[in-house]
This record gives sequence, C-alpha cells and structure tokens, in this order.
Amino acid sequence: MLYVSQLQGKQVWDAWSQPVGRCTDILVDVLEQPFPTVRALALRNSEAKVRFIPAEQFSSLYPSITLKVPKPEITPYEPRGDELWLLDRVLDRQIVDTEGRRVVRVNDLQLARLRDRFCLTGVDVGGRGLLRRLRLEKPIQAIAEALGHPLPSGVISWEDVVSARSLNTVRRNFHG
Repeated sequence: MLYVSQLQGKQVWDAWSQPVGRCTDILVDVLEQPFPTVRALALRNSEAKVRFIPAEQFSSLYPSITLKVPKPEITPYEPRGDELWLLDRVLDRQIVDTEGRRVVRVNDLQLARLRDRFCLTGVDVGGRGLLRRLRLEKPIQAIAEALGHPLPSGVISWEDVVSARSLNTVRRNFHG
C-alpha cells in the first residue's frame, strides 16, 4: 500500500526526468464513491508557485512521482472547488466512522491503484501511521519484531469512514 505521508514533500519528475516541483497536497473526488479517485497533485515549484497536475498525467506515485509527459506538455488542472484536499483538510483531523462509534485521529491516509486510477482506500489511525510520518516506522517495527511484538495495523477502510449520504457531514467535519 501507498500512504500520503510517503508523497508529502516528494519531488515530482516529468517524463524526461526533469524536476517539476514538490508534492504539497493530493486532491480527491467529491466522495461520491466508496473509494474516491485522486484528481490531481498540488505542487510547489522552485519559484514557490503552486500548480496542479491532473491524475491522468501520472505515470507512477511510488517509489518516485513521475509523469507521463515532459514538462512543456503538462496540462494544468484547474481545481473546481469540490475536491477534498487530503493533507490540508483530512490529515491530523478527528473523524467519526459511519456508525458513529469511534472518534479517531487521522495519522496517515492510504492510497491504492485500482485499475488505471489511484484511489483513497483507507485511514491509518494507529501508531504505525504516526511513526511512518516521522520516518520511524521501519526501525521501530524492526525493534518490535525482534522483541516479539510486531506493531499492529490501524487502518480503517475509507468506506467505513464516509459515504455519499454523509458528504455534507464530511465537508463540515474536515473544514473545521
């Protein structure tokens, strides 16, 4: 699985291995589906300008973020205003699952490639997500396994966090 923390601040490369900017956020669909599709990446370039790259122009997101096109052929994405900004509006927020059972803090967000698209698939609410963001997951996991206590996973499926019926609640909760 791929996590948002692995993309945050990462250099984006064009098809000719030229730097385009660094990833500052990930924009997903308006949540009308169980696993919202990534629409675009927000980047900051060397001049500190923000630009948006549409998902259709991604070749890969991991281990490096690369585009299918050279820099001069990038078609900019224009935000519509209905996207959910994952780093700005979801990461580090408290959320409630769809049954109203738990309030948890979002430590990281899980992405996966489903067919030809990248989608938001889960919310990491466990300690591993926090350790991953601090770049400590692998060494702590190695120590925990050596002691016979591997770190538990704390991922909640996105469809258990939100549904199309609760879109207004999500917007209210994530914009606060």
